[in-house]
Amino acid sequence: MKYETVYPDSTRAVCDSLLTIRVPVYPPTVDYYVKPSIPNKVGVNDNDKTDNELYNEGQSWDDPFNLEDALKQASQGDVVHIPEGIYTPSNGGSFVIDCDSVTIIGGYAGWESGTGELIPSVEKTIIKGNGGPAVIFELGPAVGACGITTATRLEGFTIEGGKAENGAGILFSGGASGTVANCIIRNNIAEENGGGVYTVPYGGCGTSDDPVFYNVEISGNKAKNGAGMYNAGSMPTLTNVTIGGNNASVTGAGMYNNGASPAIRNTIIYGNVTNGQPLSDEFTNNGGTPVISFSNISRSNGSGEFWNATFGTDAGKNIDKSPLYRSAGYNANTGVLKQGNYRLSFHSPSHNKGNN
Repeated sequence: MKYETVYPDSTRAVCDSLLTIRVPVYPPTVDYYVKPSIPNKVGVNDNDKTDNELYNEGQSWDDPFNLEDALKQASQGDVVHIPEGIYTPSNGGSFVIDCDSVTIIGGYAGWESGTGELIPSVEKTIIKGNGGPAVIFELGPAVGACGITTATRLEGFTIEGGKAENGAGILFSGGASGTVANCIIRNNIAEENGGGVYTVPYGGCGTSDDPVFYNVEISGNKAKNGAGMYNAGSMPTLTNVTIGGNNASVTGAGMYNNGASPAIRNTIIYGNVTNGQPLSDEFTNNGGTPVISFSNISRSNGSGEFWNATFGTDAGKNIDKSPLYRSAGYNANTGVLKQGNYRLSFHSPSHNKGNN
């Protein structure tokens, strides 16, 4: 590359200069590895790193990223592996998932070479909020034309301690979608709606692709409305989900549907507290038509002629009986929340009543 300099006396000097830019070229998919308390690496002192160091950082247990760096670096098709530990975003911040088709898996011990050796340990891999929503699925600069879809997957975490106006545990923002699997979402507090989860309609291209929840516990969360889950015009799919021990100060302690039509199957919404009253206004619809099957929903009256039509469409095999949690998440006399154990006792009416 040639540069020309013109001096005040009109003389000219032409210099040759070589501009070198290092751009790592990664394979189609990359596995990133994370550990707690790792300092930021992405964009830090890159000029001091060899090509090999720059290319390979974050791609082994011996040279891991922190979670924020891994989420920044991951692109479509990549997998982020996260071991046991507590992961906290910066003060007032959140862990933001803003790239489609990324898989984020917790529960590793920190030696496995891949998911084939993973023995999940949900309770021990904790995302802990720090003054904002703990996790945000968000449309961002890394998102393609179709946005964040259900091909983006968060799996194997306990998500707790989030605080926000809406969506303190997990906030789906700006039309982003995603899949949440094998997670516990507990003890998050929203000032308004969705203490545990706040969903919105998918805003990408093509057909509906609203959030999916599979094998999830949502418990011990607080909000005015929809303490467990608040659905704002969305159509999420819930399968094998337990929503219990959440506390709403207004209504919909378990779930509040605002013009929303979730598909609910093999799910328990029972044992939530509204305005200090257990088993009261646990499931609230304000427009929308949920479709419910093989589920145990408080005050639904179960499938058949006495089905509570305000809950939505009875798609069959629903019941309305105490699920007999091993330990309810509230004091039955006072309504005060406590840490519950939402595994079912052997004699639970919900035991082996689902349909996979």
